Amino acid sequence: MQKTYALSDPRKHPDRVLDAVKHDVRQRIKRARSRTLPLGQVWRFDCALGVDAEHLQAVQESELIGAIGALAATGAAQVVVALDASATTRGTGPKD
Repeated sequence: MQKTYALSDPRKHPDRVLDAVKHDVRQRIKRARSRTLPLGQVWRFDCALGVDAEHLQAVQESELIGAIGALAATGAAQVVVALDASATTRGTGPKD
């Protein structure tokens, strides 16, 4: 999923627009996690964020919401969020 969000709306305060963008991203992640998985599989999210589709940079899922706020603080007019959910096997970690 790749979506472009406008960070300005003449009828709304910029903080509320930013809150709406963050809320929508959280809901999309939650919706993806609610899908059924095969036994032993977990969801892995490949996330990317940028001011346009040509300048996307990979970010960790845990840092995505903070990165949206940081990008909005720079004065960007829009933000592009790309989420790719895939099922993967949970790693057992390194063996000694």
